[in-house]
Parts: sequence; C-alpha cells; structure tokens
Amino acid sequence: MRNTFAALLIALCLCSASAHAATSYYVSAAGNDANSGTSPGQPFRTPGRAIDAMSDGDSVFLRAGDTFTLDSHLRVSRSGTSSRPVVIGAYRRTSGGAIEHRVSGNRPALDGKTTVPTRGNYIGLIHVTGRHVEIRDLVVKNSGGIGIRFHETRNGMVENVRTDWTYRFGIQFFRSRDMEMHDCEIRSYGHGGKFFGEPTFPNGASIRSSSNVLVRGCRVYEGWGEGINTFYGSSNVVIENNTVYAVRNIGIYVDSTVNAIVRNNVVLGTRNDLYHRYGDNTFVGPGIAINNERYQFARSVGGTGGSSALGLESIARDVQIYNNLVAGTAIGMAFFGQLDSTKYRNFVVAHNTFVDNQSQISSPGGHDFEDSLIANNIFLSLSGDASDVGGAINSSGVEFRSNYWSQGAPRSSMRGAGDIHSGLRLRKMSGWRNIRSYSDVSPEDFLPTAGDDSVSSVAGASSLRLSGGPSRDFFGNERETPVDLGAISLTGGQNGPRPPVILSVQ
Repeated sequence: MRNTFAALLIALCLCSASAHAATSYYVSAAGNDANSGTSPGQPFRTPGRAIDAMSDGDSVFLRAGDTFTLDSHLRVSRSGTSSRPVVIGAYRRTSGGAIEHRVSGNRPALDGKTTVPTRGNYIGLIHVTGRHVEIRDLVVKNSGGIGIRFHETRNGMVENVRTDWTYRFGIQFFRSRDMEMHDCEIRSYGHGGKFFGEPTFPNGASIRSSSNVLVRGCRVYEGWGEGINTFYGSSNVVIENNTVYAVRNIGIYVDSTVNAIVRNNVVLGTRNDLYHRYGDNTFVGPGIAINNERYQFARSVGGTGGSSALGLESIARDVQIYNNLVAGTAIGMAFFGQLDSTKYRNFVVAHNTFVDNQSQISSPGGHDFEDSLIANNIFLSLSGDASDVGGAINSSGVEFRSNYWSQGAPRSSMRGAGDIHSGLRLRKMSGWRNIRSYSDVSPEDFLPTAGDDSVSSVAGASSLRLSGGPSRDFFGNERETPVDLGAISLTGGQNGPRPPVILSVQ
C-alpha cells in the first residue's frame, strides 16, 4: 500500500511538472490563429492570441521584420522566475535554418494606430503586471497611451526596444521595483500634451514611485515632456550612459527622489523650435534639474492632493550627479525646489561639463542645502546671451570648490578654493545652439583643445574629496592625481578617449 501511494505521489509530481513546463509561442504575419503556435512552423497570426495562450513561465516571440497592427492593448499578466523570465521578444531564422531569439536590426513592430485614448486611460500598448518579465528586441509605435508600462510589479526589464509616437509616456515603470531599461530608443512621445489639449507633458522614460531602477544606454529625443524623469517618491535610481536630445521640458529630472545617481549622460538642446519651451526663446528646458513639485506632496502639507500624495520623507536627497555633458539647454544644472520646505541634503554635483546653455547653473527656487558639494565642474558660456550663473545658490550648507568659471569669479556665495576663471578652450567652441541632430555633437567635442596652455593648470585643480566619487571620467579613463575638472579627463588619461557613449540604435 505504501509503495502504491508513493508511486502515485511521484506520478502526480511528474504530471504537475509537465503541466507547468515553459512553452514558447511564435507569431508571424503569415501565421494562423488556428495553429498550435508552439513552433515557427505553426505560428499564430496575432500577438493577442499568443498572449491569451500563455501560462506562467511561457514566452512569446514575434517574427523579425513583421508589423502587427493591434486592435487592443497586450496585457502581460503571467509571471516568470529569476532563472526563467517571461519574454516578449523576437525571433528570426538564420541562413542555416536555425531559430534565434535575439534580433538587433529589422525588429518586429507593434502598431497601435495612434488611437487617441479616453482621457485618463493611459495603459501601455504592452501593459505588464506579471513579475520577472522581459520586453526586448521590438518596435512599439503609435500608442494611444503609453508605449510600454510595467504596473505595480517587480523584476522587469526592457532591452533593445524602440518606441515611436506615443500619446503619453514612451516607457514607464509605475509603482514597481527591481526594474531595468537598457539600450532603448524613445522618440516622439507626449503627443497628448502637444497636439490634443492634455494639461501635462509626460516623459520619455518615466520612473514613478518605483525603487531599485536602472536606466542605461538609452537615447531619448524629440519629445514634448521630460526626457528621463524619476519622481513621486522613487528611490535607489541610477541613470547612466544615456543621450537626451531635443526634449521640450527637462532632459534628466530628479524630482522627489531619494538616493539617485546621474552619471555619464549627454544632454543636448536643438535648433528646431518645435521643441522649444519658452516661446521666442530658442531653448529647450533645463538639461539636468532637481525639484520637489508641490502637487506630489499636496496632502501631506495640508493641500487637497489625492491618496497618492507623498510624505516629506520623499523630498529629494542623497543625489550624485557627475561625468555628464550638457550643452545648448535653458539651464545646464537647475535646482528648482518648488516645495517650500525643501532643503537639499547630501547632494554632489561634480565633474560635469556645462557648455553654452543659457545659464550653466541656476537655483531659481533659492532653497538651502545641507552637507552638499559642487566641485570640479566646467561652467563655460560662449554666446552673448549665456551666463555661468542664473539664480545664485545659497552658500549655506553647500561647498563650492575647484570649478572652472568662464566669466570670471562668480557671486561670492558660489566661489571656492581652487577655482579657475579663464583660459579653457574645448575642441568645439561654437555652434552649440545650432544642433539639428544628436549626431551633430560627439563627446569628443567637449575635450580641451590639444596643446592648450590652460590644460596643465586646470588639471592641477584641488583633489575632489568624495567618498565613492568618480575615479574615472566619461570615457572610463582613470583620472589623474590631483583630480582635474570636467566630465572628461583633461590630460586624456593613459589610454586616451574611448568610443562615444552616444548610441546608434538600429
């Protein structure tokens, strides 16, 4: 009897394991929804049919080069595991007939037909609520809402995806954690605010109320809101190695976020006035900005905000901004501080290069700092209407040290030991306001002119005492000792410049 019972248990376990074995479903424009969908030889025709067939642990692959026009959103509610994530991706046949599940060029496209949503109904054309889900190797376009949204989930990733024309956000992580975005291209987002009367201009890459988030190697451009925005109480966010170009509002926005790192990014304005924010003023919004916008805290400070309003523990703090290259925007580095109780605590702005923005650094909000440092930056104004400093930063709670100021000694509250006030020339000293494409500017344009007599003096600036700070420059070169100025090591390091970070996403 015991042997019979044991055999029955084993059989049940085997059946259970078999029932939950992962299945890969295939979709082709030449397929048929009556097919099994479980092989490239028997593919489904529509992505929705494949999504409906999924169980936990299953994946869906779309044939490279095909375009699938969607009548409704794809809702991915199934979950995977850390070792076997759910994948919504692409496949192709090699010349030898093998099936590959990674595609770089000629990615399959999902087309949402630019259907304008009912106002407030802003879900993703791909809308993910499952855990351990990867979206990769796709083009997502014409979304009447959001391109891709991860909603109240965890352990998600978007990789090698292009979003093009979205009514709201390009890609958003909403109330999620342990999320990553790699090598994506986000273009032409925020049409609702620009063309359909929406009161707000949303973001290309949006991190809302999320934690443990990485956004790396993406290109965000030609949109009508912020480029990359972390806000609404997000925490533990890293934004690195991205290119942001021609976005109407702020390029990289750290708003009501705790513990953020912004490093090795390129942020550029544009000559195209379609993306200019200030009427006849020929500028996009600020390049990098910090804020605590009141609407996010409305309830906690006595207002009438909704149930999602933040507590004061979400005021922006513990932020490091270094090795960034910013040019041609309204303000290179802006501290807004809209919330009256704002005090910026433990901020480091170090080793950045700000070139020919309308002002290189400004604090329009005039709020105080605590235990903060602004050091070893280059603030370079070239055009007649450019200034190193817009609104002055209060000296209380922030140390200025070893910065390059192109217009002489700045206001007394912003002067520091080791400052240099003139002489530096970069490889590109004009044309920063005439950028027509992100490809018009290379990181090498921010390099000091070879043989410039100012290089040796700038490279001898006071060493930056920053625990865990940037020992390497934008290109990954080891910095000299003593530490020099700007995002790029002025002596070139031992290995010389590395290839530009600006991506060529296919």
